[in-house]
Amino acid sequence: MKKRIILLHIISITFVFLSAQITPQKFIDGPYIFYLENGISVKYYNNGKTISNIYKFNGEQEITFNGLLNDKNCTYSIPQNISDNPNDLIGKHEKIFVCSDIHGQSKIFVELLKNSGIIDENRNWIFGNGILIIDGDIFDRGVGVTEILWLIIGLEKQAQSFGGEVRVLLGNHEIMVLQNDMRYLDEKYNLIAKTFELEPKNLYDINTFFGKWLRSKNTLLKIDKLLFVHAGISTKIVEQNLSINEINNLVKNNIELDRKSIKTNETLNLIFGSFGLFWYRGYFYKTKRYPKITIQEFETILTQFDVEKIIVGHTTQKNILTIFDGKIIAVDSGLKYGDKGEGLLIENNDFTIFDLKGKKKSLFNNEK
Repeated sequence: MKKRIILLHIISITFVFLSAQITPQKFIDGPYIFYLENGISVKYYNNGKTISNIYKFNGEQEITFNGLLNDKNCTYSIPQNISDNPNDLIGKHEKIFVCSDIHGQSKIFVELLKNSGIIDENRNWIFGNGILIIDGDIFDRGVGVTEILWLIIGLEKQAQSFGGEVRVLLGNHEIMVLQNDMRYLDEKYNLIAKTFELEPKNLYDINTFFGKWLRSKNTLLKIDKLLFVHAGISTKIVEQNLSINEINNLVKNNIELDRKSIKTNETLNLIFGSFGLFWYRGYFYKTKRYPKITIQEFETILTQFDVEKIIVGHTTQKNILTIFDGKIIAVDSGLKYGDKGEGLLIENNDFTIFDLKGKKKSLFNNEK
């Protein structure tokens, strides 16, 4: 029986890209969705060639079409409009699973989700009314970005049917790609864009499904007394006296600006800069650029946003760990390397680390 993309498990053939080497041109990737005036253009990369189809909305709010190539047993549903995610989730949330910095490593991302009880062997949602959070950096470095995007997009709708949520937060590598900084993008995607007769940025611009979906995502997410952000929040951000909603909107409304334009605005230059939410490393490093934050300074951040803990990615650790008496949790544990990494389950005030094999241990045994 065919499954809609929003109820989709990405079938195994689409993970052909996971081999250590990719022969130039000899791979399949897609679909990429480009919005037209009253429809969409669907493109696949197929061993050095472009395969495309056009579909019309015909008054409907979404277009549903059968997959092409090796995903022909799947059905995709593409909405005409994509709504922004809310800024916070208020209420009792019994289970949250968070990981970050996947960087195109689709194989171990799937392995982590399976062995942590988030998806089953067919990559379907089994986390019930839980919340899955990707704390930034799906993009760059690895070769499985497209597969990860479609998997997450499918899980978003599946989770909703169980009362759950999937939330993706923007990381510095999403910002880089959306601002046409492609220095870390794998050569595979340059080849795809060239075959489509496009620039790499056009794969994710505002007129694409991926582009619209990414631009709907937030920078900050608050769940009860937990605050999630990719890199961290500096005291310089606190001095701006901005709310979560204001920060999220500032990013969304200015994400298309180039660096030169951003630098002309003090607040935007801070948000997108070294002491901003995508690049800050002052929780971990003591350098000339990043004087290490003190516990007293950090307490002002918690007070500003009325939270007890901040969960961050971006700065890679050997394992998920905490600092400042458990008030900062660092969840970037090296998934980007393709052979290691962990996720964190927060359930009934217990914090449990899962490794790629599903082995569990208490977070606070790793506290610094």
